[in-house]
Amino acid sequence: MVKISGVFLASGPEFSPRSVERQTGILFSQQNEPGDIGTTGRYRGQPRPYGSCTLLGPNPGLDLQVPDPRFFEAVERLAGACRAAGATTVVIQLGVAYAEQCNFEMSEELLSAVARAGVALTISCYPEE
Repeated sequence: MVKISGVFLASGPEFSPRSVERQTGILFSQQNEPGDIGTTGRYRGQPRPYGSCTLLGPNPGLDLQVPDPRFFEAVERLAGACRAAGATTVVIQLGVAYAEQCNFEMSEELLSAVARAGVALTISCYPEE
């Protein structure tokens, strides 16, 4: 069994996710402005030295054969806007949880959607718990 989730991520030292939300009208699932005080992780209780944002994919069971058009339309709009607002990292990240064996296939349509968005694609595989 393989379960796949997807997320759009952008970050950078001068990146302002709030300005991208205002410009595009697309609200991020999570965001931090440079200088915001961290609440978890490495920068807990300290100012974050970068801005970052996350836009969660359409559902926890991402379909790698038929890409969700709303998600990829949003990513296409956001990628350029995030770079213009100072993002130095812009990526779609796939999380692949597997039991026993990790095999998955991406359709031409999905790969084309990623290419049209003009973003990097990362894949992290981990055993399902």
